[in-house]
Amino acid sequence: MRKHLLNIVLLLSCLMWATSSYGQAVELYSLTASPEGASVWIRWEMEEETGISEYRLYRQIDVNSRFEQICTMHATNAGKYQFLDDDLFKDDSQVITYELQVIKNGRTHKFYATLSHNPTAIQRTWGSIKSMFQ
Repeated sequence: MRKHLLNIVLLLSCLMWATSSYGQAVELYSLTASPEGASVWIRWEMEEETGISEYRLYRQIDVNSRFEQICTMHATNAGKYQFLDDDLFKDDSQVITYELQVIKNGRTHKFYATLSHNPTAIQRTWGSIKSMFQ
């Protein structure tokens, strides 16, 4: 009898762990990257923010480069967030990938948005001028 009771307690403990581990899902409603002049707006909206402590945004200019962190925001339970990436468009054309990392209960969940953009000569010139003063 005692052995069966111990097995039941162990089984319930395992089920509670599995439920809490699998209950870590992040509900991202939308993630968009849209150009505006020589900049890009990255916007995301969360369905639920319980347990989320912060958001980390990374940018990759081409597939051969590494992701570079460009922003960290603490969760405010507002549900909607945005960031203006204005350090861009120095080259003729770019495929930009953004990685949004959502930190929830100590775990990192990653989401991606890709933008293919062919900047104008004015945007490239403005991007070069801005880079001289950084």
